[in-house]
Amino acid sequence: MNAYILTGGQSRRFGSDKSIATIEDLTFTKILYNRLETLFDNVTIIGKIRTHSKLPFLPDKIETQCPMTGIYTGLSSTKSDWNLFVAVDMPMVGKETVNLLTQTISDKVKIIIPTVKDRLQPMCALYHKSLTEDLEKNLQNGNYKLMDFISNHPSRTVNADALSSQFLNVNSPEDFEKLNNY
Repeated sequence: MNAYILTGGQSRRFGSDKSIATIEDLTFTKILYNRLETLFDNVTIIGKIRTHSKLPFLPDKIETQCPMTGIYTGLSSTKSDWNLFVAVDMPMVGKETVNLLTQTISDKVKIIIPTVKDRLQPMCALYHKSLTEDLEKNLQNGNYKLMDFISNHPSRTVNADALSSQFLNVNSPEDFEKLNNY
C-alpha cells in the first residue's frame, strides 16, 4: 500500500506555503513523511512545486487547483489497489489513524473516510485505484468538488472521534498556534 502527501494547495489563509511550515525544525511535509514511511511501501509527495528535493515527488498531472487533481495524480501512478491520501496541512496524522482506516478495507467500497464529530475528513482517506478513470472524467468535465465525487462512489465512513487531535487542519496562523499547544 502507498501513501501520498498532498502539497498542492495555495495556502492563502495561512499566508505562506504550508508544506514548508515547521514544527521543532521539521516541515509539515517531513513530519508526515517520516511518520508514514514506517507504515507504507512507498510515500510520495504530490503537488505543483517540489519543495523537498530529497523526498519522492510527483508533479500534479493536471494544472487545475483542487484536491481531486492530487488524488488523480497518485492513483494514476500507483500499482497498489488501496492508497492513503493526506493533506500536508494535517501534520498530526499518525499510525492510529492509518490503522483505523486500513482495518476497514473491503471489496464493497472504493473510499474509506474518517469522520470527526460527524464531519467527513476526505483529505485523510483511503482511495482505491479503480477510481482513476472516474476522477479523470470529472476533472476533464470541470467537476472539481471532491464531496460530490465521493457521494457518487461506494464509500465507508469510520468514526475517528477518539483520534480528533490527529485531524487538526492548519489553515490559518490561529490553527498553527493551536498546533503548537499540542
